[in-house]
Amino acid sequence: MKARHTMLLDVALETTRSYLKEYGQSECLFPSHDKGKHITTLAVEKIFTNACKKEGKH
Repeated sequence: MKARHTMLLDVALETTRSYLKEYGQSECLFPSHDKGKHITTLAVEKIFTNACKKEGKH
């Protein structure tokens, strides 16, 4: 798996730290139901789209 690096806003960093503190670390920040694999970009897109619709932003 290729390592990816990105800049995070302070609020995103704190949210990520809280998540890791509560749920622990794993190989992937966003694991799938298949052990050891991450969720797909399509799954992320669907989650984001549904969240936007729920908030009336899409």
